[in-house]
Amino acid sequence: MTDDNDIPGSVLGVDFGRNGTVVVPPDAGDLPGVSRALDFPGWSRIIPSSDHGDGTPVIPSLIHYRNDGSFIIGDEVEMCGIREDPATARWIQHYIVGNSSVQIPVGNGEQIGYRQAGSNFLSAVLSVAMKNRDPATTRVLFTVPPESPPAYTEWIRSVAALAGVKASGTIDDAAAIAEGYGIPLATGSPCVVIIELTVDSLDVLVAARDDDPENSGICSRILGRAAEHLADGGIDSWLAHSLPGKQGLYSEDERVQRILPSLVRESKRMREELVTNGESSLKLADPASLEITARLERADLLELFREHSLPATITGTIGRALSAARLRGFDPEQVTAVLMTGEISAFPEVQAIVREKFPEKPVLSDHPLDAAARGAAIAACSLEKDCIRYDYALRYWDPVAREHRYRFLVRNGTRYPSAGQVARITISAAYDGQTHLGIPLCRIGSGQGNSPDAGIELIGAMDGGVRLAGPPPDSNAPGTTEWVNRNEPVFLVASPPALKGEPRFEITFTIDGSKRLCITARDVTTGIIVKKDAPVFRLK
Repeated sequence: MTDDNDIPGSVLGVDFGRNGTVVVPPDAGDLPGVSRALDFPGWSRIIPSSDHGDGTPVIPSLIHYRNDGSFIIGDEVEMCGIREDPATARWIQHYIVGNSSVQIPVGNGEQIGYRQAGSNFLSAVLSVAMKNRDPATTRVLFTVPPESPPAYTEWIRSVAALAGVKASGTIDDAAAIAEGYGIPLATGSPCVVIIELTVDSLDVLVAARDDDPENSGICSRILGRAAEHLADGGIDSWLAHSLPGKQGLYSEDERVQRILPSLVRESKRMREELVTNGESSLKLADPASLEITARLERADLLELFREHSLPATITGTIGRALSAARLRGFDPEQVTAVLMTGEISAFPEVQAIVREKFPEKPVLSDHPLDAAARGAAIAACSLEKDCIRYDYALRYWDPVAREHRYRFLVRNGTRYPSAGQVARITISAAYDGQTHLGIPLCRIGSGQGNSPDAGIELIGAMDGGVRLAGPPPDSNAPGTTEWVNRNEPVFLVASPPALKGEPRFEITFTIDGSKRLCITARDVTTGIIVKKDAPVFRLK
């Protein structure tokens, strides 16, 4: 018989990126060349990520608000050709991380900020991703930009909570990408170079593991970084402006300007086709009798890259990132691997530029679109094995409110065994002469509570009842609760008997390697340790 404490919950890795969002379950990539990222019909689009395989479902990180306040997201926005509309929020992550005050019109003369737009977008994605998954036991690990402010991490976890996700955490992009490529950043290990090349930007990181215990989530340490914004609207814009010239037209021509948005969308399609095909063609007509036809090969795209100095931009940005790392004592020989991400990294010609820069290092590029989400899913699986999946709290009776209240001891996501105490409380007697003070432990199905650090005066009687003498403000625990040690109650014996309201036992809680919540209790009156690392209950 299998103990259900040992059955892992479901996990998801979510890469909410600046340009695209990818959601991956834990078994991603087990079959070579087959993407296991979740598909969101209508919202995601399959983007070729290499010259083999079926591509990766990516949700464009876009949300557009209609005049009635409703919205559409992802590829729905792209298909309607309203990416540039003022009521469309794009580059959402960038604006939230930067705490932008920019407002987006949402109809009826109202406006909202990017945090709310991002919440609407991500909540919609999570609502679909969580179908057929138990929100109480599913762990979701989100990627966050390296060195992003704590407020961003708090925001993304708050969105998860609003979507009903009980267990969520974060892993920064660099650590996630390394994990997704099978080269996890470990203590004392050499560094990795991460190159992200999208249609409009280039970012190069030299990253190592961050072992700072003050950091929340799974973090990397950035030794060097350099970024470059691609001029003139980026690669799809370059391509769109170059196509009319093949027919002797100028991009400034009024007729060309009229169809330019459609031309940019078609250029994006052609560029994506060129990842897996040797060529791509275009036929675009305008009601004013203008017709543009074109046939492109990869060599044409490479020539376009050269015209806009992309190879020099790539090598120069890499050089700047390495130079910045050297100032912090970094030795290029410490590089374990070079990891490429971003849709433009899928092109062999771009990969060749990077390999020339790192001729003796492995350059990995087979997961340019889903490496971060894959890494988050893999890390979530690892955390799932080492973390508690539920909230646990002490239950007591509030005589004023005439209802049970809860003081949280262990939060979902808490690692075990604990490095030290996870909570500390003081309990008191409810009446003179009380000899047994109880520890009623409840598992909370959902909801939030206050910090477990504040001292409380919790008492219990032999009949299993609980009361509170002089309670501080506390919280209810909304959702389902289960008194898990009802059949095996834990009592602390007061000898001599306790006096009403007198602080009697100081208790610290720890979690051992078998997931058991343990207590050490000291009798405040006598100074005697009455229990030492005594198990209360095996947590799930």
